[in-house]
Amino acid sequence: MLDESAFLFDPETPHRFKSKEQDAVSVESASMSLFTDFKTFLTRYGSSVDLFQLVDSYMEVCEDNESLVRSLAGKLRKGPGLYRFEMADGMHKLMKQEKQTWRLISALYKDRQASATYDDENVFFFQANNISERKAVEKLFEVNSDVRQAQIVIDWLEQNAADEIEGEADRLRNYASAVSWENTLHRLNRNKEQGIEDPNLIYEMDPDAPTRLKREIDDLDREDEKQLLKIIFSFIRAGKIEEAEDLCVTHGQPWRAATLEGWRLHNDPNMNNDASEDMGLVPIEGNPHRDLWKLACWTLSSDETNNAHERAIYGALCGNMDAMLSVSSSWDDHLWAHYKTMVDMATERHIQQTANIMKPWQCVVKRVPLPDGYWKQNIDLGDCDLVFNKIENSNDQIVREESDNPYHFIQRCIILNDMEAMMDKCLEWLDDASMQLLRFLVHIILFLRTLGVHLQTEHCDKTIEAYVRKLIADGRTNHLVATYTAALPSELQIINYSAFLEAITDSNLQKEYLELALEAGLEIPAITKRVVESIRSIGGVNQTVAPDSSIELPVTIDDQRKIDSIEWLVFDPSQRCEALKQCNAVMRQFLASRKHEAAHDVFVKIPSDSIDILYNEWHAQADKDVPLPADADNAIREHLCMKAYLGAHTSFKEWFKHLHTSKPQEYQPTIHQTSTFGSVSIPELVAEEHRQKVSADKISAWDDKLRSLCDLVCDKIYNVLLFPQGWLMDMRDDGDSEEGEWRNHQMGLLRRVCIPYLSNLLLTVLVDTGGRYKECGQLANVLASEEYKLYELFTKQEGKEIMKRIQKALIKTL
Repeated sequence: MLDESAFLFDPETPHRFKSKEQDAVSVESASMSLFTDFKTFLTRYGSSVDLFQLVDSYMEVCEDNESLVRSLAGKLRKGPGLYRFEMADGMHKLMKQEKQTWRLISALYKDRQASATYDDENVFFFQANNISERKAVEKLFEVNSDVRQAQIVIDWLEQNAADEIEGEADRLRNYASAVSWENTLHRLNRNKEQGIEDPNLIYEMDPDAPTRLKREIDDLDREDEKQLLKIIFSFIRAGKIEEAEDLCVTHGQPWRAATLEGWRLHNDPNMNNDASEDMGLVPIEGNPHRDLWKLACWTLSSDETNNAHERAIYGALCGNMDAMLSVSSSWDDHLWAHYKTMVDMATERHIQQTANIMKPWQCVVKRVPLPDGYWKQNIDLGDCDLVFNKIENSNDQIVREESDNPYHFIQRCIILNDMEAMMDKCLEWLDDASMQLLRFLVHIILFLRTLGVHLQTEHCDKTIEAYVRKLIADGRTNHLVATYTAALPSELQIINYSAFLEAITDSNLQKEYLELALEAGLEIPAITKRVVESIRSIGGVNQTVAPDSSIELPVTIDDQRKIDSIEWLVFDPSQRCEALKQCNAVMRQFLASRKHEAAHDVFVKIPSDSIDILYNEWHAQADKDVPLPADADNAIREHLCMKAYLGAHTSFKEWFKHLHTSKPQEYQPTIHQTSTFGSVSIPELVAEEHRQKVSADKISAWDDKLRSLCDLVCDKIYNVLLFPQGWLMDMRDDGDSEEGEWRNHQMGLLRRVCIPYLSNLLLTVLVDTGGRYKECGQLANVLASEEYKLYELFTKQEGKEIMKRIQKALIKTL
């Protein structure tokens, strides 16, 4: 027997279904399509007034997939490869169990949601007027939810069984015979013709002949009888009494069909004024001698010498649980037997306790009491949990194993309305549960929660979160992540969806998943901010300044991730302020690590119109006279500071490259002397002069560009040194926060590193560009100015060194 639980708790499900064979691929495709289908219906009907339309859609999806996988299993059964068949068969069983569970949820919660209201007139009528058995039981079902819902469970179990024998009646009719015990009749006729008497064979053909005569029927008829009784019971088990009766008639046993009708409750419309005067007398309904019939059924079903399935047939009709259990081989069968008995006893007890039930006029004797064994079955609607405990401890190993099946446990909790036990069990399953089981659990939780059923919030969140992580881990279901993340609390939404987005590097997918998040109602600004901050924290955010400021460190893979992470914040124009803040933070990290190239790559990730967009976004929600918030204003200012610094550094690199790699070589004359006899021709002299002129022009052009680049570097660096109100200095206080304090600390460190660094670069440029020594004095004045107080950013050692360099340069001007 295939262990279906392996498909529920194998962490690799549904990956375990991967196979090169087309059939196996089809099974996997069918199972994977469930995830998308359930999400589609959840978004379509999840907020609908009629939530049960959603459950019906779930059932339909499961039924379609069950049919498909069953078909595949049928094909694989005939071909090679046992494992592929077991795989398909296992999935078929799971789909069937899930469909059945959704069917149970729909039936029970429809009843639980329906508000049964009864006016005083109806109650008075029920108590004061004489009524028939059927009317009394109908009233019982109307007012007693326990009885009504127990019957719903019976109907559900019977519907499940009916699915299994669908089409069975039509198939059996092809083999039906209008004569019962055909082989026995043939032998009797043959013996009569031959004058032979068989002492073991019955000689009369009435139904009671074997018992009365203590003789046997023909062996073939006995086997046919066993099969017929087994099939009749399967129809009774499936709630198809009419089909069972038809089967009896078509097999030559109309008398047995009549015995299956005796359970119907008596009702005489003529006595209850249910029939209108125009209709006259109408037929009486039900069995007026039901008490006698039930006693006979009990006696037959209690006699262990009778066929087990015959006992079970009549045991099901009269409430004999032991008779039904004798042929029960599954969890469903045992549950059906117990609930069938419970409802039968509840209705029988109600009939006996109702004093105003009319006695049928056909009854000439006092009502026949039921035997003590009926009432000693010790099963009551108030002890339904004991029923399940009894089934779990059944002597049948298969039944005990089926009790551990997750679907049966969930069905138990739904029937008992024990959501606490279900959620506790869900928590136990999380580590080993497959995606299929988690999908099922999550959709039950979402349905019940929307319906208003109380569930433990923490347990629900953990279950949904586990499902979200499974969807993330399986790349084929990434498009579903946003929908189910939205079912989590805000904090968990941000944590889980940001963790999901961190691994997405393709820009098209990034945009797609953000759009899905927007459709699902997720907090995109908070999520994308966390994505960037999480990636930014790789390697730690508290980097110290590189000890050797002259060394440009290479861009690592982690650095590139930090650079690319800024793209998460530029999709939505409303997030440009946050984009600026995060961009500034990443650039501060890179500058502290002496990674100017990386800082520049981050800077260019921000669209050039971002500041304009930020102002437009603000003015769209506030008056033009209202200034930007302090944090936004400071972010813009810091971004402009970074722009100035990176521009200065880039211009220095261009100057440095031009100075050291672009300088043309000085021309070396090829003609060193000429003789009076004209050993060098005039054309050669002209060519030599031309080459010297070209070389001089190149050097002159190079020198002009060098001076131009020097001027550019000076302008760019002075833009930083003389930045209005100070480079990397906030103009407005945006409040005290841990993040703000760390930012201020970083900017302070960068000022102490970058200002001396740029000052030395400027001094180098001035000294190495044609001896512009006098301008070094201007730099000294700027650094020493009390207006800018840049000298405060130098350590004593740094101050001494740069002043010594300036002094050497100025000496050369003397």
